[in-house]
Amino acid sequence: MRPAAGAMALVEAATTVKIVTALRDVFALEFNSRRDLMMVVARIFCCR
Repeated sequence: MRPAAGAMALVEAATTVKIVTALRDVFALEFNSRRDLMMVVARIFCCR
């Protein structure tokens, strides 16, 4: 059971885009309270 040629590159590219997008969203947030940390965690791990 080997993936088709190029399949892993597509998966890696999609994962990289998701990670970069999540990091961009995190850096766009302004941290004003402890609650903000939980918002970051939710933004990264939920609803992607």
